[in-house]
Amino acid sequence: MLYFYLYSISAVTLAATYTGLVGLAVTLFSLASGDGSVRREMAAALGVAVAGAVFWLIHWRQVIALLPAPGIRGALDPWHRFYLFSVSCLAVMAMLMTASVGVARLATGVMGTGLAANHWTTTGSWVAAFLISAVVWAYHWRMLQRWGTRPPVAV
Repeated sequence: MLYFYLYSISAVTLAATYTGLVGLAVTLFSLASGDGSVRREMAAALGVAVAGAVFWLIHWRQVIALLPAPGIRGALDPWHRFYLFSVSCLAVMAMLMTASVGVARLATGVMGTGLAANHWTTTGSWVAAFLISAVVWAYHWRMLQRWGTRPPVAV
């Protein structure tokens, strides 16, 4: 049950951190465009990002302390594998969504069709969300490789 608790809390707090960081990026781009009315939203996003990161770090450090030495194949708890693969998968899906919307918005801007007043601000927000997703994916994918959980390659 300890593993279930640690991984569940790690997943939920990582999601909260992600949500807060994306919200913070959106409000920063809104401020950059001159919209001063977003300070309250920025404060809320910053609160979620910081609280989520602190709680994730507390639980994730305990997870790391319970792991065997890197490279010991098959020694990982099933919850650890499930968490890493699930977060990696969700991060890739978030990258796909943000990249597709970002490319569509860039194409709209380049083609000059239907540009809204805040077009480049919201495009920047999508790019920031993609970059945050990429960092989450890269970290968790590196953890998968570090502990030797890559599936065997068929020869």
